Amino acid sequence: MTGNAEFNTATMAKIYADQGLYHKAADIYRQLLAENPDHGDLSDSLAAVEEKARGQRKKMTDLIPLLEEWVDLLIKYRRLRQLKDLRLEKKPTDSIL
Repeated sequence: MTGNAEFNTATMAKIYADQGLYHKAADIYRQLLAENPDHGDLSDSLAAVEEKARGQRKKMTDLIPLLEEWVDLLIKYRRLRQLKDLRLEKKPTDSIL
């Protein structure tokens, strides 16, 4: 569970959700539902938080290909800079010959 049980309230769960800490909020809602299974508002809040958590995971997985492409471009840029530096180093010696 999340934190101290006496602080696990619907208000604390909402604060976690507002901060984007959906898994912590969901843990609290689950605990509160286990203690009060008849509270439909807790069930609705849990469903909403779980949906936001799924959306957050999807956004993160959408970023993975962009990050991979960025790293690939960074590596290519460094290689290009190295080639340009090598070319600049060779030019003075080429002019002597």
